[in-house]
Amino acid sequence: MGNRRRALRPFAVAFGLFVAEVLVCVYWIVSPTPVWFPDSPMYEAIGANLAAGNGFSADLRPPYRPEITRTPVVPYLVAGVYSVVGRRPAAVVWLNALWVAGAVAVGYLVLLRLSRDPAVAAWGGAVAVLTPFVGGSAATIATEPVAMLQVTLAAWLLLRWREAACRRGAALRGALIGLLLASVVLNRLNLAPAVAIGALCFVGTAFRAVPRRPIAWATTVAFALALVGPVVLWSARNASVGLGFSPAPVGISASRVYDIVRYRVAILGEEPFGPPPANVRYFRHWRERYGPEDLLALERENRAWLKGFLAEHGADVVGATPARLVGLFSSSTVWTYPLEDPTGERFPGPVLRWVSRGVWTLSFLGFLALRSSRTARWVWLVPVVTLVPVHLMTVCSPRYMRVLMPLLLPYAGAFLVPLGRRLMSVSRRGRAAPLGPRA
Repeated sequence: MGNRRRALRPFAVAFGLFVAEVLVCVYWIVSPTPVWFPDSPMYEAIGANLAAGNGFSADLRPPYRPEITRTPVVPYLVAGVYSVVGRRPAAVVWLNALWVAGAVAVGYLVLLRLSRDPAVAAWGGAVAVLTPFVGGSAATIATEPVAMLQVTLAAWLLLRWREAACRRGAALRGALIGLLLASVVLNRLNLAPAVAIGALCFVGTAFRAVPRRPIAWATTVAFALALVGPVVLWSARNASVGLGFSPAPVGISASRVYDIVRYRVAILGEEPFGPPPANVRYFRHWRERYGPEDLLALERENRAWLKGFLAEHGADVVGATPARLVGLFSSSTVWTYPLEDPTGERFPGPVLRWVSRGVWTLSFLGFLALRSSRTARWVWLVPVVTLVPVHLMTVCSPRYMRVLMPLLLPYAGAFLVPLGRRLMSVSRRGRAAPLGPRA
């Protein structure tokens, strides 16, 4: 009975963290005015059209032209919700609370496997629960809430696979992990490099741990088909509507231009300039709903402007890299997108930036505390080292790092718990010898 209780205790703590994070998400969902940033109406409209049988389109009326600016996971999730409860955007937002809370619970389980210390994992989970940016991500329709759960679940399943790859049903488990990794790519394409490393880890473990070669090959094939199949099918769909054969939507150049304008002070000092007209028109798409041809033409104009700007100011962009790097870890709003205060200059924006940098610093210190564990090092380094360079070269927005918070912020427990134990030990020694050492 005692062993059973010890075995169930981690899941009891995970459930407690789940409930606590749901309550935090509820607070952030009901406290602000509705957070409908430009991506949200697009995801909502595409999901409504899918549920109504009008295809993957954001148009409000026929002819329902194909949408080429969004990845498919969130729209299909919205469509599934609408098919059950009707067109109720609030239902999607409330469901976000479950995704985010699930991510925090699974992040705790990941750290427990890495640290083998229940106190470290529990305090790390508490840090994730208390971080406002995690719960605040649930307050709108966006990719972040789902991506948080996808990332933590992928890490947990890959860890379990490394520890018990030789169990029965290896091929089926491989297919399920492959589908999960495919969904990560089709939700947040910027995580594709991390997914590729995870895939190599899966395959390497299969051939190292599965004793029979035919089963190892079958498992690898099942995993590869489940991972590559959905990505190839969506790439073919994109190619059929004017994009390249890739899961990437249109808008990479437009987003890069917007980011350069946002960082114009860091890049060019006080020299003022605004976004080019093509960039302004592109980001009105969520209101005016252009068709694929117009979007592709605007993207070409943005690409031409970007090429000219980099030819003239490429060295300035490189020189602004430190400021942009810090910006990646400096959230100035609780919610996913700074709707009312785009620059984050008004209170509490400056305070929140330091809170964001603080929790990321604690995570890094926890990573250093666990550096002797090779697996713990890789779980922290792979998503950071693959994601940060992507955004240093493209869009340095802290919202793109938030999806890693439920997985990486619990590492803070590996720093805080030993520090607390050391302070308590010093305090006990001080109480035991209040007058100091005697001659």
